[in-house]
Amino acid sequence: ATCFAWCHKLSLLNTLPEGLIDIMTYAFDSCALETVEIPSSVSRVLNNAFGNMSTLKEVRFNSNVSNLPTIDYNAFINSGPVELNVPWTKDQHNKFVGTYTINNNTYNKDIFFGAKIGSKLIFSDGNVLEKAEEVVPNV
Repeated sequence: ATCFAWCHKLSLLNTLPEGLIDIMTYAFDSCALETVEIPSSVSRVLNNAFGNMSTLKEVRFNSNVSNLPTIDYNAFINSGPVELNVPWTKDQHNKFVGTYTINNNTYNKDIFFGAKIGSKLIFSDGNVLEKAEEVVPNV
């Protein structure tokens, strides 16, 4: 699962291969990548897959709306600020939003969780959602 984790000098990734199904937990954690293109074959991006990358500036999803991947809530934790270019619309974003509970605190959950302030989600309909504050417990 941690195939390239902690490869601090890994700064260039030409392409992830089409046919790749899962990007596993910690797969690229703490690498020095600036851009990542997610192939349309990917069905899951797991916890910390692209975590702890202060260099990460852009992630593009090549899937289409009928084949959206499942993205764990902290896949991009401590990374960015990053622009996530996604094939879904702002209205469809609720597929990636929900809540989770830790130590009796309920938190908002979406693919932004833990990504650095200044990150933004660029939807296929041209709408932009900016991460301007940290995720805090619901009260």
